[in-house]
Amino acid sequence: MSEPRCSNCGALVSEDAEWCGQCFASLRVESEPEPEAPASEPEISAPEQEPEQNASIPTGEDTEEAPKKAPFWACPICQNENELDSTLCPVCGTPFGRLFEEPDENPRIPPDRAALYGLLPGYGHLKCGRAGEAVARMFFALGSLAITTMFAFTADAGAVSMVLTALFACLLLFSVGESAVDARRLASGERELITGRQLLWVFIGAFGLAVLLVVFLSIGQTPSVGGG
Repeated sequence: MSEPRCSNCGALVSEDAEWCGQCFASLRVESEPEPEAPASEPEISAPEQEPEQNASIPTGEDTEEAPKKAPFWACPICQNENELDSTLCPVCGTPFGRLFEEPDENPRIPPDRAALYGLLPGYGHLKCGRAGEAVARMFFALGSLAITTMFAFTADAGAVSMVLTALFACLLLFSVGESAVDARRLASGERELITGRQLLWVFIGAFGLAVLLVVFLSIGQTPSVGGG
């Protein structure tokens, strides 16, 4: 049997000694730590699947029906929503048949140049590709010019002739300004302020007023009878 000795200095030591008497080295035998067992990975459970809703069961939202809108046709000029039984748009007078016409590709010109062309009533609209509107404005301007000239050079120029001359002269100036403004709006992609149809109704009303005044004055005058 071998004698217990210090592992540091080799001196004899007792079996139950904890310290070496020579070098004071510790005689305790430290046990090697046991290797730790690898931690087990946590088990990942599959996510619980929610029960699918039965598609055949109607919900409260499905049962509520949205209010149905009455059928209509949109005006291609002013986009007003008109009833199906109306044949004309009450806003701009466009007929229902215009919906089936192919849109015309109007020529593009600068707005300032269109306004300059519009100083000659109807010419600016003609340059913008709106022949119908151009004809209406030309008729309005030429008619006002003709009636103004007729009453201005009347042989018996009374108060009524002066009033009618001033009225149609104002209409002539109005046609020049309106044509320039609306031609510029058309070239800018905007809507006209006054349509050709509205201008024609204004001219017809003014012309009718002039005819009534002339007829009324003609009836009111009594012919003078000379005695001999």
